[in-house]
Amino acid sequence: MRRVIGTIVLLLAAAGLAGAAVSQFSGQPALNPSEAGRWHPMSDETYMESWSFHARADDGGFFFAVVLVSNAGLYDNNPGINVSYYAPNGRIYSNELRIDNSRFQAATDRFDVHAGKARFWQDGRDYRLSIQEGKVTAEMTLTPTAPLWRNGTGRLLLGKNNDTWNWLMTAPRGRVSGTVASDGQTFQVTGTGYTDHCWSNEAYFSFSKNWFSLHVSTPVRTVDFHQIVKLQKRGAEIVRSLMAVRDGQQPRHTDAVDLEILQWQATKKYRHPVAFNLHGRIDDTEYFVEARNGRYGETIDPLGPCSYVEQKIVRLLVADPMLYRLRMDTTIRTVKNGVTETETFPGIANLLFFEQ
Repeated sequence: MRRVIGTIVLLLAAAGLAGAAVSQFSGQPALNPSEAGRWHPMSDETYMESWSFHARADDGGFFFAVVLVSNAGLYDNNPGINVSYYAPNGRIYSNELRIDNSRFQAATDRFDVHAGKARFWQDGRDYRLSIQEGKVTAEMTLTPTAPLWRNGTGRLLLGKNNDTWNWLMTAPRGRVSGTVASDGQTFQVTGTGYTDHCWSNEAYFSFSKNWFSLHVSTPVRTVDFHQIVKLQKRGAEIVRSLMAVRDGQQPRHTDAVDLEILQWQATKKYRHPVAFNLHGRIDDTEYFVEARNGRYGETIDPLGPCSYVEQKIVRLLVADPMLYRLRMDTTIRTVKNGVTETETFPGIANLLFFEQ
């Protein structure tokens, strides 16, 4: 049964969600940088892994792509590709592909992932993504402007045996250039983005209620917030992380983050935030983030790739997941040595629910 319900992972990682308190990242050796891009095939039936490429274009557009693989579906190495482009005029071009497992291969000693006619790989110091299949194609390159980052050891202990959720930002900030094509149109994308990589030997819905993230890239800095709310049987903990990075500097973070939700939006399935404040102190700098006017970019059913029977089984016996991706108006205010800096830029919030 777990192999049937596992197909939902093909969209879960697209949220790009992660983060934990320092105590949750202790107890195991730190991930080595060599782990950053390589494939981690496992025989565990709840294994899942994803590689993500996200960008905010200088013209106001957004680009999202995830290559994912799981052996928790109906067959081993159950791969998929999700790609979305939010054009500056508000139109959204998106595509979701399920790839036959015979068309997936990845290196276990370097960053080089192939899924159908998609490839995501490290080329020297650059990260390159090519998607030449489906109704949205892309050729993208990210050149890092900040080094690899992980929170603590990079391993989120799940409180059961040695089950872990592993997360590295291979490039927490970088310059992006490339093209996206769909519906006979080609869009030039130039901007700022990030790449990350995560893998787990336990299904997300087996230890968490919901995941919540906000990512903002400005000309000066990148700020990334993540929260996981664990299930009652896993202690009902709320674990948070706030990371900030500038070009040419080491990323810094804190797990002591205050979240104040100001406004909720009710939907047929879940109630979720659409306006909130964040506050945290990272080293000698205080960060105040205001996120307002959350409006839907995409509302994604993670069970979309599943058959009708599979969807019924999952929703009745396991979880009823939904991913809300919101465009946000964000203001970042920093205070350091009495000097205040303020930036206002669009951000993206991802909210993944398994239960309220």
